Amino acid sequence: MQQLAGKLLDFTNYFQRTKFNNLDLKDYFMAKALSYVVINNAWSGISFLNPQAKTADLYQDYEDTFVKPVIEYLKVDHQKDVYQCAACGRPLKKQEYPYSFLNGLGYDVNRKTSNAWLFNNDQFMCPICRLMYTAVSAGFNYNMQHQGIFINQNQDIATLISVNGKVLTELERAVERKQLVSPWRAFAQSFQEMFVDSSKYSLADIQVVNYQDGQYSFNLVPKRIANVLKKANDKQAFVSSSGQVFTLLSALNSAYIKNFRGQSSVSLYEEMLKRLLISMNLNSLISDTLQLKIVRNPDLHINVYQIYNLIQINLLYFKEMSDLALTDEELKKMRGSGKNLGEGYDNENKRQSLAYQLLQALKTQNNDQFMNLLLNAYLYQKKLVPKNFIRKMSSQEEFNQLGYAFIAGLIPNIEKPKEEK
Repeated sequence: MQQLAGKLLDFTNYFQRTKFNNLDLKDYFMAKALSYVVINNAWSGISFLNPQAKTADLYQDYEDTFVKPVIEYLKVDHQKDVYQCAACGRPLKKQEYPYSFLNGLGYDVNRKTSNAWLFNNDQFMCPICRLMYTAVSAGFNYNMQHQGIFINQNQDIATLISVNGKVLTELERAVERKQLVSPWRAFAQSFQEMFVDSSKYSLADIQVVNYQDGQYSFNLVPKRIANVLKKANDKQAFVSSSGQVFTLLSALNSAYIKNFRGQSSVSLYEEMLKRLLISMNLNSLISDTLQLKIVRNPDLHINVYQIYNLIQINLLYFKEMSDLALTDEELKKMRGSGKNLGEGYDNENKRQSLAYQLLQALKTQNNDQFMNLLLNAYLYQKKLVPKNFIRKMSSQEEFNQLGYAFIAGLIPNIEKPKEEK
């Protein structure tokens, strides 16, 4: 691999210092590379991204396709034009430029006429807007798996550039540290930095545009969710041996699952954030990670401390979104109760088996089965069942959170909290 990297470096250095017909080849080499790594994420099939492009010079091709029509448009009088640009409302002489060249946004207006109302498509743009749309990929931060993210913090241009610049910085850091290069992880990291200066950035109602598998998804950060994340970022999880303070959020940075649901690697932080952005609780994520931990899945790189941190964030979510009366202290005591019961088993397999059965009872919301399993376990060790379970049986969500905390304590703590490299 190092030998191949060296050859590629020699190859790129050659193009950077070589000229051909008075052209600086490094500009063309970089542009060609970006065409198929970055630009084609946003648009394709036209200009230099057209496989049958007749012009070899991609700069000239771009100018002919996108720039010259703008110049011609500005020279012409449009007072008698009958059509309008669907994007900006500028007058158009004819409907010439559809959205079909944009990935995930347009469609072939000639072959899919049924997509338009009464088969009459009016989604055409002016040359100026078309030129602007070619810059879509410049706003996104992508990784090599063609995943991208754009934070539409539209307070002003300077803030927009600064916020998305933070995402790019985090992506570069991930490459340097040989970590998972993920736009969502980078967004999460930059979001934490935004909390530090929340007086400057309005955290609520930020629009996050995610690009993955050729599709865009649009999410707003609701005010309540921004509050949840802010509280999670302020709450201390643990202090490392080097004195570094980890919050509930930053403690999840190193947690990931390999080969999970068709993906080579899934960040716990990302999965949490994706759910919260659509105002979804973390129950299913907690349940999945607990189950993988119980069965000792070798692809799970998440310790029980991090799972408990996730449970604490879930409690913050419920307290923000509803009138849940459960306290963090009650969660802590319940986790301690699980740990105490687990330590009473000589056979670790019995401990794991009980944790699995309790989790299945929670999944089906069968509180009676959960309590029967718990009573048998406590009778076996001649200990008293925690009163909180009995008190909270009428409140399913409170019962669930206590159950998750108990199981997190019941699972053996074989790892210490990881410090991010």
